[in-house]
Amino acid sequence: MAAYIGPPDAVDYSFSRANVQQLVAAGIDLVSRYLSHTPGKNLTVDEARVLLAAGVGILFNWESSAGRAKLGYAAGALDARDAVALVKSILTALRYSIVPLLWAIYFSADFDVTDAERPAVRDYFRGVRDGLAGLFRAGVYGEASVVDDLHSRGLTDVEWQTYAWSGGVLSPQADLYQFKNGQVLAGASVDFDKIIHPSELGALWPAGHVPQGGGTPLGDDMFSDADRDLLNRIGQLVHTNTDSLASQIDAAAGKAATLVSQDLAGTKNRVKAIADAGVASPADVTASVKAALSGTAIQVDAAALAAAVAAAVSASLPKAVAAAVGAALVQGAV
Repeated sequence: MAAYIGPPDAVDYSFSRANVQQLVAAGIDLVSRYLSHTPGKNLTVDEARVLLAAGVGILFNWESSAGRAKLGYAAGALDARDAVALVKSILTALRYSIVPLLWAIYFSADFDVTDAERPAVRDYFRGVRDGLAGLFRAGVYGEASVVDDLHSRGLTDVEWQTYAWSGGVLSPQADLYQFKNGQVLAGASVDFDKIIHPSELGALWPAGHVPQGGGTPLGDDMFSDADRDLLNRIGQLVHTNTDSLASQIDAAAGKAATLVSQDLAGTKNRVKAIADAGVASPADVTASVKAALSGTAIQVDAAALAAAVAAAVSASLPKAVAAAVGAALVQGAV
């Protein structure tokens, strides 16, 4: 089960070569292309030129083999060094200056990671971090639990989640979401992706291009059954009180000095989307949320409630703001 059903605004492909004009006509804004030790599937300079000239952004994704991340630190460091050399050669050929940390390189954990394999995967991304040597941001492609785990440990800066092995859960950390594999578009075999945080992806965008849109619609299949139950409870709390809750979220986010200037209009839209799923309308949303957090109104854990809210609003807010909202909820700020 995927956490998004709808049209793609990004695709990824390896050995196939899509018709770029047909991609543009299909509304594709971003292409994730491979870097590896296999030249036949790699992004080329000429291909990059055509994509950028057509107004399509490029995401750099290294994957030499699906299970490579099982091999630990040394493999990660080697892959990162090779990826840096390849990306630098492409950027130089395209006449870009190498600006540290402007772009990201993603590395794949393209398998269902077991608990036993998780330490090796962490070590692989420690190697990636060191191998990137501060030139590029570290990205991960993988299932929801891997995305969450690596992000929480500071091993990745940007995250591309796949629906595979994720059980219908969309991580609040995901910046790009792969929701359907094995599709045919623009004459190529591609996977469908949804952009969530375009400005945070670390993609190579065409000159003058400002990423627009993004965000994942709130749908019936967006979350696991447990998450959806929490969202339904939130909906019951805020059904006719969206302005009140939005102002509370504004105040909570405003408590973080570094976030004061953030535009929270998207938050209010997300609150309304949550509210539209509600089936009841308490008179005083502030009192209801406080009661919920204290466990006296509905039987829900405060941290779980905050996580559900953060997941719901993260599609329209930078991750830092979503995290601040969640932390404020846990602390009872609303």
